[in-house]
This record gives sequence, C-alpha cells and structure tokens, in this order.
Amino acid sequence: MYNYNPLECLPSSAELPDSDDTPVDSELQILIPNLLLAILASIWQNRDDWFFGINMGLYYAPNQPAIVPDGFLKYLQKLTNNAMLIKT
Repeated sequence: MYNYNPLECLPSSAELPDSDDTPVDSELQILIPNLLLAILASIWQNRDDWFFGINMGLYYAPNQPAIVPDGFLKYLQKLTNNAMLIKT
C-alpha cells in the first residue's frame, strides 16, 4: 500500500505562481519597501549576512495559502563557533 506524504509532493520553485498579472499594490506600497531596500543596501553594502524580500510569498504549510508581506528582513547572526543563527 502506498503511504502518501504531502511534504514529499511539494511543488518546485518553477511550479509556484509568481504573478497573476493583477496589480494589487498602490504606487506608495511599492515605493516604501523599495526605498527601505535602497537604504539597507547603502548602509550594509559591506555585509553579506542579510536579505530583504519584497512581495515574496512565504509558504509555511503545504495546504495553506502563502503569506505575502510588502517586505521582510532576514539576517544571520554569527555565533562564537563560526556557526550561523538565522533570525527574522
């Protein structure tokens, strides 16, 4: 008998929708996260331990819709033994 595990059947990144060509953001909602990204890129130009995503869907469960924030910041904090700790 086949045991179905939905976590083994997740779509690839090519299969996930990235746009439905329906504009949902106003110009201000697009400007503010991009302005924040430009500021972060300027002040953290010598750092490579951060990522700022804009309008990216975050899938937290296979059967749940994505959460799509206007922007989110992800950075890594170095621990004493050269390991990295991911913080959001």
